Amino acid sequence: MEENLTPNSAVEAAHQSTINLIKNTLNNTIASLGLAGFAADTVAEATLTGSPLQTAAATVLQRRLKPIQDLFTVAAPANAAVTILQNLNIGGFIGTAIDRDKPMGTFFQSFGQRELAATYESSPGLSKGQRIEINSKMWNMPEWAYTLHGEAWAHRKYVRRQLPATQRLRVTCSSKRLVGQGEVRITGIGGIDGNLAWGMSRQEAANAILDGSRSFFVVGPNGIPVNVAAVRGGFWAGRPWHFLQTPADAVSSNNLVNLPDCANVFTDEVWF
Repeated sequence: MEENLTPNSAVEAAHQSTINLIKNTLNNTIASLGLAGFAADTVAEATLTGSPLQTAAATVLQRRLKPIQDLFTVAAPANAAVTILQNLNIGGFIGTAIDRDKPMGTFFQSFGQRELAATYESSPGLSKGQRIEINSKMWNMPEWAYTLHGEAWAHRKYVRRQLPATQRLRVTCSSKRLVGQGEVRITGIGGIDGNLAWGMSRQEAANAILDGSRSFFVVGPNGIPVNVAAVRGGFWAGRPWHFLQTPADAVSSNNLVNLPDCANVFTDEVWF
């Protein structure tokens, strides 16, 4: 809404009431989706229209989310107007009667999980990440027109996976980076202990080896376990850093560099 003589307290009450209305509508709509019914409707839509299941599912979902779209275009503006009237005092009634705040317009846009999954936030010190641009004109001619600018993206963070309680761990994968003239350096190791995937950075694993809290080993095709050692490589930022190595032998598969790459064993992705 544009800012005229309607009291800010009444407009803020409408703002909070609209937020509650949106929350309740979203909760009720999502609760009523029903996976079994959704699947049945998707199959029926695909059969009726001859469209692929993915297209049919998107159509059914849009149909079921119609109450949310109606919320923004019909229910929310009406709810805001009623709430403002309920929160006006005598001075507010007089000011609103002279020059009321006028609705600027409504805008609704939905985003699928696939679209949001392709976005990301910026990292500290880096430029902003990939986002979905919002650029929509809201017309209320002949009086005025506004252009709504914004961006949409998924809020994601990475949390450290729980490390297993087992002190001696088998290494089945490694993370690597290239340095110099194509030389490969180990940046981390990982594996699976029971049903728990785990991963540790190079220095973290080296520290565990050095303080005796954990030990690591690799098993080659001959079935013989070979220990992973922490070997000092120099100093970085005033602190010692270490290589992770297996003893030189005739079994190349024991080499950490030759292990498969670790695939997301260090962190779990959390959406919020």
